[in-house]
This record gives sequence, C-alpha cells and structure tokens, in this order.
Amino acid sequence: MKGKMQSWFMQDRYRLTKGGEYSITRSYIDLRGHHNILHIAECIWSAVAQPKQRFVLWLVVQDRLLTKERLLKMNISVEEANCCLCDAQKLETAKHFDRN
Repeated sequence: MKGKMQSWFMQDRYRLTKGGEYSITRSYIDLRGHHNILHIAECIWSAVAQPKQRFVLWLVVQDRLLTKERLLKMNISVEEANCCLCDAQKLETAKHFDRN
C-alpha cells in the first residue's frame, strides 16, 4: 500500500473536495478501488430478516447449503435424493431451489 501512496503523491492524485481541501475519505475510496456490491447482502442483513433466514441465505450465497446433491458428493447417504418440496422428481440442488 505504501508504494501506491507514494505514486499518488508523485502523480498529484490526492482527492480534494470542491473547496480544494484534502479529503481522506475520498482518497481512501480511491485507494481501495471499486468493488462490486453484492445486492443479496441487502436481503441478508435487512432488519426484517430473522437470524435463521440470514444464516440460510448466507449459506446459499457461499454455496454451502447442504442440499441432497452436496450430501451425496460428500458420500453421505440419503434416503431420497429427489426434492421434497415439489413433484418434479428432480435431484435437490441449490439451482433447483432457485427455480421454485
């Protein structure tokens, strides 16, 4: 990070406010760079969501939800591999839940 700040000083890239004053916030944001905002985070951390719902959504986003597909990949036996929430007789996967 130090090298990047030194190059900033040499290139006059300090971020100034409209009044011409130095803004540490603007400089920090510029140093940090642009990051994509994960819009699902708004759902996960909303005040309306219950803690259990937040945890399940977080597992889905991290691709860690224990679906029957994942259990089978971990060599854990399951009685019925088909989705129990619908009549499609398809393997229970995270993508399958997304479509229902």
